[in-house]
Amino acid sequence: MLYPVNELLAAETETASPELKAQRLEVWEKWQTNQQGILVVPVAALKRVLPPSDVSERASVDFQVGQEYPFEETIEKLVKLGFKQTDMVTAPGEMSRRGGIIDLFPLTEINPLRIEFFDDEVESIRYFNAEDQRSDKELNQVHIGPVHEFY
Repeated sequence: MLYPVNELLAAETETASPELKAQRLEVWEKWQTNQQGILVVPVAALKRVLPPSDVSERASVDFQVGQEYPFEETIEKLVKLGFKQTDMVTAPGEMSRRGGIIDLFPLTEINPLRIEFFDDEVESIRYFNAEDQRSDKELNQVHIGPVHEFY
């Protein structure tokens, strides 16, 4: 697992690459869940301040079909995780709400997700195409991590 970092401090704070940010979040989460592997860290990355280890529990949400999640609280938690509310999800870090449907695009996914609720119960979880908004592969569960690295 490579924990990448931009070499210049100005680049790190002002124009951080979304791809590198997603990769850091993915590695950080694997590290926090004690997944086995070799962690490769450039010297510049060793200088970074990481969030406390208990942040990973607070800074994520899991969804499973058939389980209940308070809908309004779920929206609030996704906003706290850093998702930006938009009319239509087209880019990583965005989310939208239409009735009992939440569309969101986690940084660590290639395609956005559509989570359909019936009241407070998750009825379905699917990937969808950001261009034509058509649903694709169905999932039974999904883990959603934060959009930002620091809290």
